[in-house]
Amino acid sequence: MTRDTRRLKSAAKLRHAANPISFHHRVFTVSEEKIVHITVGTAGHIDHGKSALVYALTGTHPDRLKEEQERGMTIDLGYAGFLLPDGREVGLIDVPGHERFIKNMVAGATGIDLVMLVVAADDSVMPQTREHLEIMRILGISHGLIVINKIDLVEKEIVDMVEEDVRELARGTFLEGAPVVRVSALTHEGIDNLLRVLHSLIPKVKPREATGPFRMPIQRVFSAKGYGAVVTGVPVSGTVAIGDSVEILPRGKLARVRGIQVYMKEVSSARAGHRTALNLSDVDYHKLERGDSVCTPDSFVPSQFVEGKFMYLASAKTLLKQKTQIRFHVGTSEVMGEMVLMDRRTLKPGEESYVQYWLEAPVVVAPSDRCVVRRQSPMATIGGGLIFGQSERKLKPLKAYVIENLKEKEKVLHSPKDLLSHLLKERIVQPVERKEVGKLLPIQSEQLEGFIDELVSEGTLVSLARGRLIIHREGIAQARERVVRALETFYAKNPLKMYLEPSALASATGLPDELLQEVILRLKEEKILLERSGKVALAAREVSLSREEQELAAAIEQIYLTEKFHSPAFGDLVERLSGQPAKAKKVFDLLLEQGAIVRIADNVFLHKSALKEAQDAVMSHFAKNAELSPTDMKNLIGASRKFAIPLLEYFDRINLTVRKENVRVLKKPNSARTSENR
Repeated sequence: MTRDTRRLKSAAKLRHAANPISFHHRVFTVSEEKIVHITVGTAGHIDHGKSALVYALTGTHPDRLKEEQERGMTIDLGYAGFLLPDGREVGLIDVPGHERFIKNMVAGATGIDLVMLVVAADDSVMPQTREHLEIMRILGISHGLIVINKIDLVEKEIVDMVEEDVRELARGTFLEGAPVVRVSALTHEGIDNLLRVLHSLIPKVKPREATGPFRMPIQRVFSAKGYGAVVTGVPVSGTVAIGDSVEILPRGKLARVRGIQVYMKEVSSARAGHRTALNLSDVDYHKLERGDSVCTPDSFVPSQFVEGKFMYLASAKTLLKQKTQIRFHVGTSEVMGEMVLMDRRTLKPGEESYVQYWLEAPVVVAPSDRCVVRRQSPMATIGGGLIFGQSERKLKPLKAYVIENLKEKEKVLHSPKDLLSHLLKERIVQPVERKEVGKLLPIQSEQLEGFIDELVSEGTLVSLARGRLIIHREGIAQARERVVRALETFYAKNPLKMYLEPSALASATGLPDELLQEVILRLKEEKILLERSGKVALAAREVSLSREEQELAAAIEQIYLTEKFHSPAFGDLVERLSGQPAKAKKVFDLLLEQGAIVRIADNVFLHKSALKEAQDAVMSHFAKNAELSPTDMKNLIGASRKFAIPLLEYFDRINLTVRKENVRVLKKPNSARTSENR
């Protein structure tokens, strides 16, 4: 049993419950004015009296585990609440000080908004004092105070020296110039003053946003008798209410909120910024653990690849190499992985680098989250920093376009509208379902919709598929380039070809169908593309024929001009051209693409002038008759059923005629096209 535990037990009987949370059927409404939506936390070296200080402030001992009580050492996170002089309630997290439990310390520190750095007057600054302060800096905590504890054990001169030491430690950090409060957790000397100082500091802390999707990294999981799974933590965004559906990520399990507690009182809803306990139904608590997150469904996408900016601690002693094996801490999770430097090969102490974390398991992050990075072995905090968001795949280090993209993302990280634009731009030619955009940027849905509408109105974003899809204008520009480049590549390999099937164009460009159709439409409107029978070609396309090919084309066209409704099938044509099947096919296909020759049916072809002659004859017939029979068609063109029936079916296809039993009637005068190839 340690010195602190003996001193506390001799001063007061510990109040403790192994399971301090119990849900009842009655739900109380806690006044918003009585809740401070921030969380205070402790930090500091082992045996410096953090837990004793919590007990002195709150009357609750945070060490709930039997092992903690027996050993007198905080192992896991402890929780309590206390009242400010004005009657408002504040939550408090106590973290372990031993270096072996830094993992647990970081899990608690991510929920802290204001820190009390505790230093023992009889010990002064120690290794975990420094490490905890560095972790708080990395996590972006900007408010706090210094508490010198155990002043009853030493002379005032010693306390003065300790204060000098800790002020020196705080120089250049967010605690430089912070209040220093001297207390004794045992005798309660200075505790009232500590409460007054906390009361003065808390209004300066900006509460966490209660807007946007709900997200609460889980700090603790257990089962309350009769109520099933209970999870606790400090929500980092959004609100949650009884009856809400939630998603446990990265597990992908759905649950329903059955009950909520805030500061040990049952409430109907909870928001970001204060410690919360959720009673969940439809989920087995054995399958949940610290590091999971309770989220609004379909709002976050777990990923094993996370982008950000890493700050290497100035206190480090060695160069940091590429792909260092790390322990990645974000929220309450710890995941093994590698850290890949994006803009350099090595990193000196005190330097920063754009990085991507390649993790062994997926984590839940959002833009502007912060992470702590520790070596795998030997375990030591080496840095951390700002998270830009998750990635879909591994990034290539030292690539200029990757570095530029990360720089641009950093610039817009704190502007949701600009960040949304950038996130869609980096997807290049992959449109996003409008209803899925929130997974890229988890903010309040009404705000997100407003940003989308503004960006579409400005022309930065483009709606596709009647507004179902969203894409950045640069994605449209890149898609245009791909279409033009694919056609040029096709022409290089097929010098006598004009038109390309959309399916072949999709395969060549890798563009989704909705985007490809949008680009084709735009290029047609700009007279860059032509379309014939669903196929597309560059309007500027000109086919250059050799003298031999020109002569062959002229010969083929002359045959079909001359023979009109007795024109040959392709096989017969080849025989008449002295057996040049390969060359004849290329030239023949070109004439088909250009519309000089028209395919009426399988292996039935007519010259365009013969087709026009037949259509004119049909229109003249309908000027005097209501119906057109196969015999009439034969007589009109002076040919057999081999041509008459395919022509009737062709006119049906182009909406010139409609079949009624065995005759045709005119569908819409003047509505038909001269040929299918127009």
